[in-house]
Amino acid sequence: MLFRSLDEGTFFRVAWSAAPALFFTGEEHEALAAFSAILLVAIRRSSWTDVRRSLSNISVVLVSQNRLAKGERCLVLALDLANLIDEKEHLFRTRLTLFGQLAMTGRWADAEAMWQLLGPMGRDWPRTTYRPGDAEEEYARFRFWKEDLKEENLAHAEQLAKGGKSRIIIRSTYGLRGRWQ
Repeated sequence: MLFRSLDEGTFFRVAWSAAPALFFTGEEHEALAAFSAILLVAIRRSSWTDVRRSLSNISVVLVSQNRLAKGERCLVLALDLANLIDEKEHLFRTRLTLFGQLAMTGRWADAEAMWQLLGPMGRDWPRTTYRPGDAEEEYARFRFWKEDLKEENLAHAEQLAKGGKSRIIIRSTYGLRGRWQ
């Protein structure tokens, strides 16, 4: 492997840059290998926040490969870890990711229960954790899949995204509105 000659710290930084790039360019197998290597280093370092983040990222890759059960197991582990280390920001992000996966797989009651946990957590998070309108657009998508989407769901997500200049969320909301109509 190319990274064998790197010290652990350099490997960690390079892998964190490479893994998402690999995923977003469709190289899911390589992204999974990179996120898994990051997970091992994070465990060795006892960097529990990075372990949680790695598990969440591995989950996203597994779900994109249609390996839903494994993806959910990784995300539930990440959620348990976020609870144990009591980092509210990471707990919010992990819950939001799990909400999206539950909604996508048609587990309406579980998704609704997760959404109820997200509400009281607020939305005052760093942009790396929450882009304005992100959760609300995810909720609108959930309502779309349930076939009970309302214009106010989309309008709320769009308003927050525009206020926060979240271009990707604005575009996603427009796309969802187009599919709905």
